[in-house]
Amino acid sequence: MENLGSFSGSVGFNKQLFENDELSLSTGLCIGWANNKFNKNYIGLSENVNLFNYSMLYVESTYNIFDNIYIKPHIEYCYLFSPVFKSISGNSLTNFGITAGVEF
Repeated sequence: MENLGSFSGSVGFNKQLFENDELSLSTGLCIGWANNKFNKNYIGLSENVNLFNYSMLYVESTYNIFDNIYIKPHIEYCYLFSPVFKSISGNSLTNFGITAGVEF
Protein backbone atom coordinates (compact mmCIF):
# COMPACT_ATOMS: atom_id res chain seq x y z
CA MET A 1 0.00 0.00 0.00
CA GLU A 2 3.04 2.29 0.20
CA ASN A 3 2.83 2.98 -3.57
CA LEU A 4 -0.85 3.91 -3.45
CA GLY A 5 -1.35 7.26 -5.17
CA SER A 6 1.64 6.91 -7.51
CA PHE A 7 0.53 7.95 -10.98
CA SER A 8 2.29 8.26 -14.31
CA GLY A 9 1.10 8.45 -17.87
CA SER A 10 1.94 9.28 -21.42
CA VAL A 11 0.18 10.40 -24.57
CA GLY A 12 1.44 10.19 -28.12
CA PHE A 13 1.05 8.67 -31.53
CA ASN A 14 2.37 5.65 -33.41
CA LYS A 15 2.88 5.42 -37.20
CA GLN A 16 3.03 2.03 -38.90
CA LEU A 17 5.66 2.40 -41.64
CA PHE A 18 5.60 -1.12 -43.06
CA GLU A 19 3.63 -4.30 -42.40
CA ASN A 20 3.23 -7.76 -43.86
CA ASP A 21 2.51 -11.22 -42.38
CA GLU A 22 6.00 -11.67 -40.92
CA LEU A 23 7.47 -8.21 -40.34
CA SER A 24 6.32 -4.75 -39.30
CA LEU A 25 8.13 -1.48 -38.66
CA SER A 26 6.70 1.44 -36.71
CA THR A 27 7.78 4.68 -35.08
CA GLY A 28 6.22 6.96 -32.53
CA LEU A 29 6.50 10.04 -30.40
CA CYS A 30 5.08 10.61 -26.92
CA ILE A 31 5.27 12.87 -23.89
CA GLY A 32 4.94 11.64 -20.33
CA TRP A 33 4.45 12.78 -16.77
CA ALA A 34 4.42 11.44 -13.22
CA ASN A 35 3.22 12.81 -9.90
CA ASN A 36 5.49 13.52 -6.90
CA LYS A 37 4.66 10.23 -5.17
CA PHE A 38 5.58 8.22 -8.27
CA ASN A 39 8.89 10.08 -8.58
CA LYS A 40 9.69 9.52 -4.89
CA ASN A 41 8.77 5.80 -4.96
CA TYR A 42 10.42 4.79 -8.21
CA ILE A 43 13.24 7.31 -8.70
CA GLY A 44 14.00 8.29 -5.13
CA LEU A 45 13.43 12.02 -5.62
CA SER A 46 10.30 14.05 -5.19
CA GLU A 47 9.91 16.96 -7.57
CA ASN A 48 7.02 19.22 -8.46
CA VAL A 49 6.60 18.89 -12.21
CA ASN A 50 4.39 21.55 -13.77
CA LEU A 51 3.52 19.71 -16.95
CA PHE A 52 5.68 16.95 -18.48
CA ASN A 53 8.71 14.92 -17.33
CA TYR A 54 9.96 13.68 -20.71
CA SER A 55 9.44 13.29 -24.44
CA MET A 56 10.30 10.08 -26.25
CA LEU A 57 10.90 9.05 -29.86
CA TYR A 58 11.01 5.34 -30.66
CA VAL A 59 11.37 2.88 -33.51
CA GLU A 60 10.39 -0.76 -33.26
CA SER A 61 10.13 -3.76 -35.52
CA THR A 62 8.09 -6.90 -34.93
CA TYR A 63 9.11 -10.19 -36.52
CA ASN A 64 6.58 -13.04 -36.29
CA ILE A 65 8.56 -16.26 -35.97
CA PHE A 66 5.37 -18.34 -35.95
CA ASP A 67 1.68 -17.34 -35.97
CA ASN A 68 1.70 -16.59 -32.23
CA ILE A 69 5.42 -16.11 -31.33
CA TYR A 70 7.25 -12.88 -32.06
CA ILE A 71 10.39 -10.90 -31.31
CA LYS A 72 10.46 -7.12 -31.23
CA PRO A 73 13.76 -5.19 -31.38
CA HIS A 74 13.33 -1.55 -30.39
CA ILE A 75 15.26 1.64 -29.70
CA GLU A 76 14.04 4.66 -27.75
CA TYR A 77 15.45 8.14 -27.30
CA CYS A 78 14.10 10.02 -24.30
CA TYR A 79 14.69 13.73 -23.60
CA LEU A 80 14.22 14.81 -19.97
CA PHE A 81 12.64 18.17 -19.08
CA SER A 82 13.21 18.00 -15.33
CA PRO A 83 16.39 19.70 -14.04
CA VAL A 84 16.54 17.28 -11.10
CA PHE A 85 16.36 14.21 -13.35
CA LYS A 86 18.90 15.76 -15.73
CA SER A 87 21.32 16.06 -12.80
CA ILE A 88 21.00 12.29 -12.24
CA SER A 89 21.25 10.97 -15.78
CA GLY A 90 22.06 13.84 -18.15
CA ASN A 91 19.78 15.53 -20.67
CA SER A 92 18.67 12.35 -22.42
CA LEU A 93 18.52 8.57 -22.25
CA THR A 94 18.80 6.00 -25.01
CA ASN A 95 17.34 2.55 -24.48
CA PHE A 96 17.40 -0.48 -26.77
CA GLY A 97 16.50 -4.11 -26.45
CA ILE A 98 14.63 -7.11 -27.75
CA THR A 99 11.23 -8.22 -26.49
CA ALA A 100 9.98 -11.76 -27.08
CA GLY A 101 6.36 -12.75 -26.67
CA VAL A 102 3.56 -15.23 -27.23
CA GLU A 103 0.02 -14.29 -28.18
CA PHE A 104 -2.91 -16.55 -27.32
